[in-house]
Amino acid sequence: MNKLNFILILSLLFFCLAQVTEAKAIFKRRNMVISKRDDMPFSGRATHYSTGPGSCGEMSSDDEMVVAINQEQMENGANPNTNPHCDKTIQISGDSGKVFHARIVDTCPQCGEDSLDLSPTLFEKVCGSLDRGFCKINWGFE
Repeated sequence: MNKLNFILILSLLFFCLAQVTEAKAIFKRRNMVISKRDDMPFSGRATHYSTGPGSCGEMSSDDEMVVAINQEQMENGANPNTNPHCDKTIQISGDSGKVFHARIVDTCPQCGEDSLDLSPTLFEKVCGSLDRGFCKINWGFE
C-alpha cells in the first residue's frame, strides 16, 4: 500500500470517528431535555391574573410566586379551602427556559386542561412581558 492510500484511509477513519462522537453528544443533549420534561409532565398555556383572595382561603399579592390551577386539575370539593392541592408547590418552565417554583393558592375556572393562571411577577419570569397575554408552559407538581 502506498503512502498516499494509507494517509487517505487514516483520514477517512478519523473523520468517521469524529462523526460518531458528535452524534453521541447530540443524543445525550436530547435525552437530558426529555428527562427534564418527565419532571414537568403537563404542557399547557399560562395567562396572568390579578391576585387577591383565592379559593384556598388566603390572600396573595401580585409580587408573590403563586398560581391558580385549572378547575379540572384543582379538583375542588365541597370546601375548596381544604383542597389537598392548596399550598403545594409546582415547578414551571416557559419561554425563558428557566425552571421556577410557585405555590398553588387559587382555582382558574376559565383555564383549559393543563393550563395555569400566574401572578404577574411569576408570568414575567416565565413568559416575559405581561403584554404578551399568554405563553406555552410545562409544569408539574413537586
